[in-house]
Formats: sequence, structure tokens, C-alpha cells
Amino acid sequence: MARLLGVSLSGDYQWRQRQPSQRSQQKQALQQAIARVYARFDGSAGSPLITAELREQAEFAQLSRTRVAREMQTLGLRCRLRMAKKPRTTQSDPTHRVVGNQLDRCFRTEAPNQVWVSDLTYLKVAGQWRYLVIFLDLFSRKVVGWDLSDSLEASGTVRALQRALQSRRPAAGLLVHSDRGMQYGCQAFQALLRRHALVSSMSRKGDCWDNAVAECFFSHLKARVIEGRSFRDERELRRVVFEYIEIHYARERKHSSNGWKRPQQYENEFAEKLCRPP
Repeated sequence: MARLLGVSLSGDYQWRQRQPSQRSQQKQALQQAIARVYARFDGSAGSPLITAELREQAEFAQLSRTRVAREMQTLGLRCRLRMAKKPRTTQSDPTHRVVGNQLDRCFRTEAPNQVWVSDLTYLKVAGQWRYLVIFLDLFSRKVVGWDLSDSLEASGTVRALQRALQSRRPAAGLLVHSDRGMQYGCQAFQALLRRHALVSSMSRKGDCWDNAVAECFFSHLKARVIEGRSFRDERELRRVVFEYIEIHYARERKHSSNGWKRPQQYENEFAEKLCRPP
């Protein structure tokens, strides 16, 4: 074989014994690290999030997103996307109050409890629909109140807002943005807003982009823990939703809007700045 290929036996032996180059070793280490992060997020993380996660390690501090994207392509890893298929949850009622879009797609705030956004989505358990409503603070992207119920009635939305008010105790003037669903335009919900001197804001008719942050939250939730999974009962579903909202989303998942920091971390750092002496 050596004579046929024109290769010396000594050269062939040295090639077999040669250790991988430093560059090859670094490439392999990076690919392994990318695969670990991808698996930890159950395939719901793309190159920007994986890059932010890896940059916390000293050896990957200067890692670029394009490099991660290139290695993900080599490994055949793609961020798992959710198919847009769902029952209708936004049901307006002409007898209920509709207010203007005060938020106007301004999704950044300077401090916590200035703007909360809310939305409602469906989850299936044992062949029955359950409805999850959340209130999310635009400053840190943290969910400040949520409720899971078996009805589209406004009671779940009211409970979620009450929990958010109890835990956060916002000052008067907080803007609460939602779609035009009857859960937000009904008398009970609007009365709760007035009681706490909160300002109501609603998306324009049929425009999901006016409430993009809340829609994005549900997209991540379903891609990570809901799609392709069945739940035995509501208790199991409630546990999974609790772990995702209170642990993973608030304390583990980084957000680009926070400079790739976790919501709870972002709020803690903001509070520390306020406590520092001038």
C-alpha cells in the first residue's frame, strides 16, 4: 500500500501517531460546549443565546455569534421552532371597554414596574384546554403574576393581576398593556386597574406585534416544555409551568433586551445601584 501510494512507512507511522493540532482540539471543545448548552435548553436555544451562555466561561469570553452559528450548522443543530396552531383565545366583546394603544410598541423602560404586558394562551392536559395568563415586566422581562385556569372567563386574568400587585406593589401610573380580549375589557378587570390607579393600554385590532413581548414569552414556553409532551393531569401541568416561569425563565434564561442577563439578576443589579451611596 505504501509503495502504491508513494508514501514512506516512517511517514505513515508518524501521521498515525500524531496528536490532533491545538486548533483541532479547540474546535472540538467548542463543539462539545455548544452541544451541552443546546441540550440543556432542549433545542430551544439559537446561536445568540448559546453565545451568551458560553461567554461566561473564560475560554470562550471572546467567542462570536457567527462562529457559534457556523459550528451549529456543522453539528446539524437548529433552534426548534413552534408551529403556529392554536384555538382562538382573544374574544372581544363590543359591550366592554376598549382603550387606545398607550404603549405604541415602546418595549423598553428605565426601571421596574413602569410597564407590564399581559396575554393569554392555551395549554392542553388530558384532552382538555387550560388557559394561562401572565403579566410580564418590560424592564427585566420577568413574569410578575400568572394564573392557570380551565376557563376563558376574566376571573383568571383578575387573579393573575392581583398576585402581581401583591408581590410588586407598584406605584400609581403603571401602564398595563394587553390585547382587546374580553378578559381585559370587562368591568372586573378595569375596576381593579382603577382601584390601584393603573393605566390601561390595548393593542390595535388584530395586530399581534403590538404585544410582541408577551407573545414571544409564550412561544419560548411552548417550544421548551409544551410541544410534543402530554400531561397526565392539571397538577403535573401546573408544576411544569411553575418551574419554567419561576425558575428557568426568571433565574436561568438570558435575554438580549437585558444585555444577555437573567431577569432576576437584572433586577438585583438595578436595586444594588439604587442602594449605592452617591
